[in-house]
Amino acid sequence: MSSATLVIAALTVLSADDQDGIKFFKDRIRPILRERCYSCHSEAAEQLESGLYLDSREGVRKGGDQGPAIEPGDPKKSLLLQAVRYEMDDLKMPPDRKLSAKEIADLEKWIKMGAPDPRDKPDSKPR
Repeated sequence: MSSATLVIAALTVLSADDQDGIKFFKDRIRPILRERCYSCHSEAAEQLESGLYLDSREGVRKGGDQGPAIEPGDPKKSLLLQAVRYEMDDLKMPPDRKLSAKEIADLEKWIKMGAPDPRDKPDSKPR
């Protein structure tokens, strides 16, 4: 197999992985963010909390007052995951009730995947 063939094969796999990641985000992660996070962490929020926007890829990567919300590929270093797991006394999100174990597992899987996120502009919650 030539090196050009190997490169093409690798790009095809990467592309398929990217598409799977984008689909996972759209099907599993975006609904969590819309339903449980956007009311406080989006451009549509009446009052933005902690300077954190979760309604865009840039907002998630940049983070808020406490730093980046996620570390793509590393759930242990991702503040968002620590917050939704209620691991810190002073940061438990969402504050009204904890996400389900399935939602938390989906967020962890998404972060492990490198946090694929197709949003290049804010994604407001439908009214």
